[in-house]
Amino acid sequence: MPASIHVHEILNHLKQQPLSEAALTEWVVAQWGENARFHTCSQQGLSFSEVLEFLRRRKKIFDEMGELSVNTARVCNH
Repeated sequence: MPASIHVHEILNHLKQQPLSEAALTEWVVAQWGENARFHTCSQQGLSFSEVLEFLRRRKKIFDEMGELSVNTARVCNH
């Protein structure tokens, strides 16, 4: 099983370039494959769809005119 990727990898990419959910999904698949697993500071073994749900629930990302952006005020810095 491949190593787990920290969700900050996704957040860091979105900080540089807000993307639509479809474009972000394509980027994640290109980077790590369809079966990639992710972790946060508090959770492990998340699929990409679970990551998006987590980030939205925690208000770490928001949709602005069809593009996902990072809410930097809600992101820990480690």
